[in-house]
Amino acid sequence: DIADPVFWKYGVVANGRAYIGHVKINDRTYGDRILKSPVFQYDVFTEDSYIDVASNDGDAITALAVYGDMLLQFKEKKMFLINISKELEYLEDVRENAGVKNPAAVVKTPFGVAWVNNNGAYLYDGAEIKQLSMGKISDSDWNTNVGGTISNTICGYDPITRQFVVLWDGSHNGSNRGKAYVFTFDTGVWHYVSDMITSADTNCTNMVTTSDGKLIIGGGTANTEVLSYQDRGADSTIDIVTGALSMGNPGMRKTLTNVKVRYKYGGSDLAVKIISNDDTDDIGVDTETLSGYLDDTSGNMHTKEYSTLGIADLKNQYWFQVQIAGTAHQSFELDEIVLTYRETGVR
Repeated sequence: DIADPVFWKYGVVANGRAYIGHVKINDRTYGDRILKSPVFQYDVFTEDSYIDVASNDGDAITALAVYGDMLLQFKEKKMFLINISKELEYLEDVRENAGVKNPAAVVKTPFGVAWVNNNGAYLYDGAEIKQLSMGKISDSDWNTNVGGTISNTICGYDPITRQFVVLWDGSHNGSNRGKAYVFTFDTGVWHYVSDMITSADTNCTNMVTTSDGKLIIGGGTANTEVLSYQDRGADSTIDIVTGALSMGNPGMRKTLTNVKVRYKYGGSDLAVKIISNDDTDDIGVDTETLSGYLDDTSGNMHTKEYSTLGIADLKNQYWFQVQIAGTAHQSFELDEIVLTYRETGVR
């Protein structure tokens, strides 16, 4: 009834019903209650048709999402997984410390519902909840970069590149504005971008995907500006570092003898470096810059090969890291890195 409206902060539609959370009905406010509509009556709600999985816990609903027959209810501290496949809904799982501060930190993708908080990035894929950042971004880095501005963190999904974008700070005056982590579903790899939004004079909106598959966000130089996610139009500075590669045998010393890098579109100063140092008397890291740059920008697949025989810093080491850094062509693609080594002894 127009004379008796229902107010709500978060809502989704699934299985022929509308579900709304953090509601006000009959002049009563329920911060932790979900109301559900009758089937195919998306604008009708009554006070006695609701879902209460954790009432009076001092934590209000901050977002709702749906994937398949599962309704994800987020609070600041917890995430509740509710099965809505039948007439009577029931709670399937509760995840502590998996809540969100704001709804812009939650996004639906073809791979499931993804979200972030100050503990990391998560994905519910319809079968299980995965931690996407664990073992890939250190807890300290995540907490410093994302956790410090989590109330202003904004997430989006780009269907064209199949990438999950985590903008650290969508406010206009934050120290981390314009910076982002990007997760690529094809490879399961994260990378960091320092200039996702080059100017942030106004607060940003949440990210949305248009009907033609473009990821957009409002804000930037003016509150009327709309920015779209797209490929770079010029060369940029990159820094790619692998994890510590022990070749499957961390207890054996190795001597690196050869390195091959297969790529498209390099750069005139794009250098390949090998990092390794297990000298306990020296907490620094030795970096050996190999001779020659990845300077082929023809667009053809190209292999650069480096002989590392005779390089003292790459002898009798337990692990190696490969770093590729410098100015790269806008279309740079890294296809493969191959290390050839010889085992020389145990600890």
